[in-house]
Formats: sequence, C-alpha cells, structure tokens
Amino acid sequence: MTFGEKIKKTRLEQFFTQKEMAKVLGVSTLSIIRWENEQSKPSLATQKKFHDYCKSKNIVF
Repeated sequence: MTFGEKIKKTRLEQFFTQKEMAKVLGVSTLSIIRWENEQSKPSLATQKKFHDYCKSKNIVF
C-alpha cells in the first residue's frame, strides 16, 4: 500500500475531510491532495507523525 493510499484510507475511516487531516498532521490541504494523488511524498518527519497518529488510533495497515 502506498503512502497516498494509507492517508486516504485513514482519512476516510476517521471521517475526516482533506482539510481536517491536514490540520492533524500540521500540513496544507494541498499536501494531502498531492499525497493521495501520488504527486508527491511527505518528509520523513511527517511520515513519522502520520504513523504515530495511526498507532494512537489503533489503525493497522
């Protein structure tokens, strides 16, 4: 599963909009859109923040 697929799956499971997911991760909405569309990838620090968030919510891939 790609990072973009993980972001989208998590966002939908949490009933978040792209804007809400961006706020959780401290990034722009445009970043979330680009990641979901596989147009770019987040920094390692942001990837860690995302995985820590998933761990805290018991989201497993």
